[in-house]
Amino acid sequence: MNASSSPPEPSDPRLAGTAYDSAVSEWLTEAAKDLPQERLLVLFEKAVDALWRRARWSIGAVSLIAIVDRAITIGAGHWPLLSLLHVDASGVYFQDLGKHIETASVGEVVFGMQVLLAEILAIIGALTSDMLTPVLQQALARVTLVPADRSQRRQWPAEPEPAEGSGT
Repeated sequence: MNASSSPPEPSDPRLAGTAYDSAVSEWLTEAAKDLPQERLLVLFEKAVDALWRRARWSIGAVSLIAIVDRAITIGAGHWPLLSLLHVDASGVYFQDLGKHIETASVGEVVFGMQVLLAEILAIIGALTSDMLTPVLQQALARVTLVPADRSQRRQWPAEPEPAEGSGT
């Protein structure tokens, strides 16, 4: 599958047609257009970070760790490379996935992105009776790669960014 073709297939049959899957699919259709694997990974990292930052203040870091860890576990059943993601109180770390990203096709990376993002939205939606869904979907919709981001090749493993308020 090419990222610039028709919208990605539903990430998980049980999420097909849901607002979560549709929001991710709509966002991916534009944001991931014509990106190679390594740039998709940067976009993916920015998207997860945007959801993390927005949800953390409402549901807390401990709950968010459990939610994202569960989403990774579910997602890895659909795209095993997701099991290379690591989560802690500072966020999600993509270094191990970045080391292996070139083994995946663009379509597989797009599929993996859709799986994880839709799972995160679905779990948070279920736990909050969709109270956070609109703001999380808005946060996701704002994630893009500026022209410089779209062409730069990221070196993996990248060093984790310091946590907010860590003073470094």
